[in-house]
Amino acid sequence: MLVADRVKDVAVLWIDPAIAASMRPVPLDCAGGPKPSFENGQKVVAIGAPLRGQKEASVGNVLRVEPHDSVADFRLASGSMGGPVFGSRGAVVGLTSILEDDDHRTSRDARIVPVEDVCGVLGAAMKSMQTLQRPAAAHLPVEPLQTFPTDALDAAVKRRQGSLSPFQVSSSDFDVAFLTPVHVSGAQHNTNQNSRGGGIRASVAQARQAALTEFGDWSEYFADVPPVLAVRVTPKLAESFWTTIARGAAYTQGVALPPIKHFKPGFLRLQAFCGDVEVTPIHPFTLEQRLSETDAIREGLYIFDPLALGPHCKSVKLVLYSEKEPKKQDIIRAVDPQTIERIWQDFAPFRDR
Repeated sequence: MLVADRVKDVAVLWIDPAIAASMRPVPLDCAGGPKPSFENGQKVVAIGAPLRGQKEASVGNVLRVEPHDSVADFRLASGSMGGPVFGSRGAVVGLTSILEDDDHRTSRDARIVPVEDVCGVLGAAMKSMQTLQRPAAAHLPVEPLQTFPTDALDAAVKRRQGSLSPFQVSSSDFDVAFLTPVHVSGAQHNTNQNSRGGGIRASVAQARQAALTEFGDWSEYFADVPPVLAVRVTPKLAESFWTTIARGAAYTQGVALPPIKHFKPGFLRLQAFCGDVEVTPIHPFTLEQRLSETDAIREGLYIFDPLALGPHCKSVKLVLYSEKEPKKQDIIRAVDPQTIERIWQDFAPFRDR
């Protein structure tokens, strides 16, 4: 990634030009001159690209016009924002982006990032290219085209009822959960059962399983249980040194205070190694969990090919980095071989297919 602007919600990737040589580019017309503006009621067309699914086109009308936050009533599938928006003359006038307004999000209206803002980010990316090394021409991993056999998945969930908790390991600052399609499907099954049962109270294990398989903005991605391995990294809860001292002082005065914990520094990035070879993820997602209006924690949700981590690795190592100390490594030197074997066996029906 060359440049990412969180405010404008625009990112620019640098790829090997040979990979895209056969593709027909869509011009942005960033070279000077006035950029197209929007009008209320103007008809526009957006191209959507869901994470798992075919591209789609949606015709919409502009509902609100602001310099950097126009809104149109597209009917794009959830998770397909980020594609181009075309005006009546066929020129790109912007990109679609998610609205933070809950009322609009339920109707699937979309914010339009104007092409002028897109060109601004692109200009910054062009400058970065002058000092950075060219990207490698190696192909990146992609999601498998075939699906997980439904009958085998249902049988595995039924067989494992009561023991569907994700496989877990820990480092000094993070808890790590390995989630296979069996875990994701099992959590969906338990959720449906509880809702049909009129609010039957879930067990502690089921509640924990549901929490680990609640994926926030990426929940739609897991709706059809993709045949991938998800590695979720969550900051541990910890009690600060001074809080521990305060509790000790209170105890000497006859007051017993419960532990007051906070989350350790948020997740920054993850490296996974199969033996000595680093494994590239399909998607390096980040989850932001709101704790209050002002506080949030950042979790990692890395998606890997189902064959990436297995007994063939001989050893599996994870290297974790936190936002507070981005250069310090928090290493899980060897994931238990039995855990890796269990993950591998969960994908057996998929490999056999």
